[in-house]
Amino acid sequence: MKKSALVILVLSVITVFGVTSMFSSAYAWKPKVPDFGKKKEKVVKVDLDSVNAKDKSIRQLVAKAAESFLMGTAKVMEAVGAKEKAEKYKAVVTDLLKNREDPQNIKDALNKVDEGNEDLKAVMEEKKELDAEGKKLLGKGLIYVGAGGLADIQAGQKTAEFVDTLKTSIDTVKGNPIKYGAKAVKQLKESLSLMTFLSKTLPKQGSAIGKTFSAMTKYAKTQGVTVSDKDAEEEMAGWKEEG
Repeated sequence: MKKSALVILVLSVITVFGVTSMFSSAYAWKPKVPDFGKKKEKVVKVDLDSVNAKDKSIRQLVAKAAESFLMGTAKVMEAVGAKEKAEKYKAVVTDLLKNREDPQNIKDALNKVDEGNEDLKAVMEEKKELDAEGKKLLGKGLIYVGAGGLADIQAGQKTAEFVDTLKTSIDTVKGNPIKYGAKAVKQLKESLSLMTFLSKTLPKQGSAIGKTFSAMTKYAKTQGVTVSDKDAEEEMAGWKEEG
């Protein structure tokens, strides 16, 4: 009896092992099916040409805004007989035009914009009576000033959006230096430094210019000169036709 039970037990073990091996070998040949439920990581690409083009367009817009404001301020200074101040602002524009995309040129010009804004406020306090030529210069100058302020605000919005793009681009380029090249990160970081500065500076500056422009249009009316927001908008719109 004991011998029969032992034989049965051994046969049972052999049978189970055989069945298990059969199932294992039956499925061993099947290829692995991709897990379509898993989300693949999205590969982010950086179009450096596009990023560089955006960087250039913003720099040129900021430079044009500063140029317009400073030339407008120079004309207003001429209108009230402040020739030395007028020449000072013209000189800044001349330097800026040598290279509109140079970060230092742009920063220097923006510093003079703040200074010019204060000089314009002083003109209103003097309340000097202008002659016919002075009134003509005042009107034209204020249009340039207004256009520069509007462009500052527009550039500030574009710059703030571009800062996020640059940060993402830097992370991507850092992760693949072979594809993008060693200079790419340095170039993007330089752009980010300037754009961060502009994103903080332009909105405040544009707002300050807007307040001054609004006050000066009222001052101009007392001189018999009419200037409106629409005049400034049309001036800025004309830049696209120029460029």
